Amino acid sequence: MKPTNKIPPMMYGCGALVLVTWLPQAGDNPAPAQRAIDEEHIAATGAMVQNLLLLLTAHGMGTYWSSGGQLGSAKFLETIGAGSNEKLLAAVFIEYPETLNDDKPRKPGKHRDRRSDGWIREVTV
Repeated sequence: MKPTNKIPPMMYGCGALVLVTWLPQAGDNPAPAQRAIDEEHIAATGAMVQNLLLLLTAHGMGTYWSSGGQLGSAKFLETIGAGSNEKLLAAVFIEYPETLNDDKPRKPGKHRDRRSDGWIREVTV
């Protein structure tokens, strides 16, 4: 990992980092049924990560969900002992309440200001 990358300071500044991986079952040219199983696993894992974020927020902990960038590289995953077939789905950075410092503002996510009210859609059936 490059020292100029934003990940090392984020790792240093958080209280904990939870890396969530998944194991794709489909190969390079999966059958539709196998692709559907992988999509279900990704969706379920994403829901689990969202529940974790909600739980942490309810307990006053700051959170940031990242796709991981270089944390998802094969070299990094090998370094932490992940299987060669595991894929990083989420890197959840966690701030413990006692480490929060209001004198040091947090940098907002780069996509936050680009989102509008239209990025969430409610549908009544």
